[in-house]
Amino acid sequence: MILTDKTLIGLKESKPLEINTYLDEIEYSTDGLLLSITHGNTLKLFSALSGNIQNIIHLQSIQKYLFMYPNTIVHTSCSTLQMLSVFDNKYIRTFNSHKNQVYALSVCTSEDSIISSSNECINYWDVRKKNPLYKINAANSIGCISSSYDYALLANGSVLKIYDKRNIKGPRSTSTITEKKYLTMAYSPDANHLVISDGKTHLLADKNGLVKSTFALESKSSGCITPDSSHFLLYEKNHIFAYNIKAKKKEYEFEAYGIEDTKIRFNPCYTQFAASSSKFINIWAVEDHTQESSI
Repeated sequence: MILTDKTLIGLKESKPLEINTYLDEIEYSTDGLLLSITHGNTLKLFSALSGNIQNIIHLQSIQKYLFMYPNTIVHTSCSTLQMLSVFDNKYIRTFNSHKNQVYALSVCTSEDSIISSSNECINYWDVRKKNPLYKINAANSIGCISSSYDYALLANGSVLKIYDKRNIKGPRSTSTITEKKYLTMAYSPDANHLVISDGKTHLLADKNGLVKSTFALESKSSGCITPDSSHFLLYEKNHIFAYNIKAKKKEYEFEAYGIEDTKIRFNPCYTQFAASSSKFINIWAVEDHTQESSI
């Protein structure tokens, strides 16, 4: 998917999905056909194109989650990782290695790989294996995996290390960033950029870990990079803005009033993005894909 100026300008807000409860997380499936949310230990799945509810799954425990495949998620449950088929509501696999709660997840679907982060270590998994391929003993750290050969580790909120999967002897680059209690770290789809965030401060770094842009916001927001890795979307002051990564400038703004603690996700396969608020999912698309839905 290549997002042209005409495409971005043509994105229009559709009728919002009314959820009537506070949202914890929001994610698209890897094929772009499902839009999912969690609140408490409930996972709800909508058609990303029609807005109709597809499934509601009540789980014993779910915190962080990501789609691994079109109908499969991997989610955290305290110190455990679990792969769940959302097609038939059955667990496929369980991964046990952490001693403390897992607070960050990253997946590479093309390589069947997961990186999970907890207070005591970071684990690098192949989903076909019972045990992690690598365990990195790094307290209070966050790891993430790219679609190429790289993966990253942020230690103590300030030391950023980039590793090559083909060489486990040590990092290929090490850099220092402004120390904060960062909560998330993720690669762009093309693996050329890293987004590091504590909710209000968002750092945009290159593939070598060098920070190229910094966004300091007044309110919490979880942004995303578009599927073609051209723009970074963030929410601030009743607007969602699209920042051109290469040109280093704000290019587009979308009005989004009354949204708090916003999480923005761009559909990986369709020209559409969603932004969650306390009780609604607001969707922008080229065409009005959504229909009125109330849960």
